Amino acid sequence: MQVELILVDNQSTDDTAQFAQKIWTELMHPFPMILVSEPKQGLSFARYSGVESANFDLIVFCDDDNWLDEDYLVEAKSIMDSQAIIAALGGYGAAAPEVELPEWFESYKGGYAISDDSFKSGILPEGVYLTGAGMVFRKAIFLHSFENLPSLLSDRMGNKLNSGGDTEICLRFLLMGYQLYYNRNLKYNHFIPKERLTENYRDRLFAGFEDNKDIIEFYQKLVRFNKIGSLAKCKIILTVLLKLPFTSLKIIKRWDLKRDLVSIYVLTGMDFIRLSKDWKLIRKLNEYKRIET
Repeated sequence: MQVELILVDNQSTDDTAQFAQKIWTELMHPFPMILVSEPKQGLSFARYSGVESANFDLIVFCDDDNWLDEDYLVEAKSIMDSQAIIAALGGYGAAAPEVELPEWFESYKGGYAISDDSFKSGILPEGVYLTGAGMVFRKAIFLHSFENLPSLLSDRMGNKLNSGGDTEICLRFLLMGYQLYYNRNLKYNHFIPKERLTENYRDRLFAGFEDNKDIIEFYQKLVRFNKIGSLAKCKIILTVLLKLPFTSLKIIKRWDLKRDLVSIYVLTGMDFIRLSKDWKLIRKLNEYKRIET
């Protein structure tokens, strides 16, 4: 099986490229390594540059703290070759902490790309997405999903813990009509340094998820509405229109005016309130079609 390593230098300050070349030389160049420089800082920008530079169709995201099992690439290729409907594939991530895990970790492990033992292999259910760690996907689909609308989330940027890029990728694949697949036999260890196991870091990490919540929820609404029939869509529109007078006057507090108007916008394009320009861009993703791979 042909393999290449693509290393993206995203404004590193620790001589990453030189160090990587030194290590690769010591390892006797087991396969080609391509060094890519991406001056625009942010994980999403670095990933796009790396994908664009790839020579093969199947790509794996592997961060410096991800330790893939030795058969990861072979197993991943076998699964992806067997089902063209799969745009992205993920595996089981186990924690490899530098120090003993704190008591609170189990409730927050999803944010650290650590897998839930209850998940079974197969197509992921609605609302469940793959993490970037160890994600396997098709280059052509990835590039097509971003060619007319660049990523709206910069994701990690320097010391800023912005998040959501992994979920955005998954949601774009779903909007194109593809599926996400999870396989427990694909395994990797995720090294977690002690600095990331403090309550302060945990809270900053999850605040980063919250910052992009509106955009992610808009993607989700678009995906959900694309799955229902015309009759169901008409029913939603009619229900919202009947509720508008009550929600506008705040007569019924439990009804959310903004949420309902966003539903109208997603389904019809009628913009009754000022919406984020990013949301309007996301709606254009409905024009994307599944491509031959």
